[in-house]
Amino acid sequence: MAEKKMINIRLLVDKEKNKVVFAESDKDFVEILFSFLTLPIGTVVRLANKETNLGCIDALYKSVEALDMQYLQTEACKKMLLGPRSEAEPKNKSLALNYLGSADLLDYYICPKWTCASGTHCLYSMFESATCLCGQKMNRRFVLGKNITDDNRLNGTYIVNGSGKFMISDDLEVTRLSTDTTFQILSRFGIKDGSALEEIKVSVGTVE
Repeated sequence: MAEKKMINIRLLVDKEKNKVVFAESDKDFVEILFSFLTLPIGTVVRLANKETNLGCIDALYKSVEALDMQYLQTEACKKMLLGPRSEAEPKNKSLALNYLGSADLLDYYICPKWTCASGTHCLYSMFESATCLCGQKMNRRFVLGKNITDDNRLNGTYIVNGSGKFMISDDLEVTRLSTDTTFQILSRFGIKDGSALEEIKVSVGTVE
């Protein structure tokens, strides 16, 4: 069984209130947090098991799930709504924690008709059964592998530049860790004595 990848972060907890004041991490964890902004809403709902609490979005997602295919133009339409994909997907799969699954393989679909698949302007779809211009279903699968991403894949990063530590507040405000930012957040919480804080080291994986 493959070993699960984990990222270590440090939490500073207000012992009296039993509340996390901030987390300290390197760029790997921050990179993952920032990558959430590239996710389509449908992917967010799917990854959250349809329990996002984002207004009525969960109900909308379930409505599409339950909708009979006769009310949609193609099967690909339903797949696109329930499992949308973004241009950032290949890079997100190269992060220190791949929360999207299937790390190296990216599926695409082309028309089974040779003249459509081999022409100068070959069309492809991210979703199986999309309709080709010739009218046939694009259900011939092909895979793009590791070579689709740049050299930063080796580092598992593509957003954050450089190294160093970051501070993440309980409301996901991210700043570079420094003496000034530390004092600012401690002041915000009304903490004047460092002895009121407890340090806890935790490991974060894809489930967390």
